[in-house]
Amino acid sequence: MIDVGGPSLIHCSWPADGDDAGRRRDLLAAAGLAGAAVLAPTGSGVTSVKRAIPGFDELLYGQPTGPVPVTALRAAVAAGRREFQTARYDRLSADLPSLIGTATATLDNASSDDRSTVSSLLADAYIVAANLMVKVNDDPLALTLADRALQCAQAGEDPLTAADAKRAIATVLRRTGRRASAHDLL
Repeated sequence: MIDVGGPSLIHCSWPADGDDAGRRRDLLAAAGLAGAAVLAPTGSGVTSVKRAIPGFDELLYGQPTGPVPVTALRAAVAAGRREFQTARYDRLSADLPSLIGTATATLDNASSDDRSTVSSLLADAYIVAANLMVKVNDDPLALTLADRALQCAQAGEDPLTAADAKRAIATVLRRTGRRASAHDLL
């Protein structure tokens, strides 16, 4: 038994035959297989999203749409981020081109007072798109989208959005073996 330095209701004992390392190995292997079975993606996982991902042009330029009020754009970007955070990748991949197109059209038609805010919202949409591309292992498109996000965030003069865009770029840089560049960026 192991003495834990006081009264305890749990008593642990190790086998005296010295085969505890082998038993731990077997237990960890079994636990790993069980965990992999539980965590295995279903049909709505990343594999099915890869088939539904919009094309390069659709994500970079969005689908042509009209401008919307800033409050509506903010709500749409927040919904896109929620879809990503809750792993609704199928829905997100279908919504991203129109979200980016709407944000772009809104920026093109924004008043001088709203340009900074809308630029930051467009950056957020590009960040969500970049994060999705990382999930489906499309690093070149993820890097392009993250770079677009950084450009928009800098134009929007929002330091938190710019930091998030830099994080998105650094993620892709690390994934592609450019750790020093990722470190320098952050």
